[in-house]
Amino acid sequence: MHPLFASRATCTVGCFLVFMGMGLAVAGGWFLLQGGSWYYMAGGLAWVLTGVLLLRSHPLVLGIFGAYFLTTLVWVLWEAGLTEWPQHVSMYLLSRLG
Repeated sequence: MHPLFASRATCTVGCFLVFMGMGLAVAGGWFLLQGGSWYYMAGGLAWVLTGVLLLRSHPLVLGIFGAYFLTTLVWVLWEAGLTEWPQHVSMYLLSRLG
């Protein structure tokens, strides 16, 4: 594969994670102030951190995203239990990004 393509793809995914993470963190902060779950704000910050590390080609990017993925899995099981549909909805995008 051509190095420029890999670099462009990495930049695209990194920017996507940063911008989506900022939106999720802001909305999650508002939700937290309304008495909601802390998860959305923390998840948004994890997306921003993952995107920034990906843009910088830092080796910790896989560890941060992996920790976020496992935390999300635990949170989904805690929130939704073993009911399949809520788990599917909560984990779909995250599993596609992984």
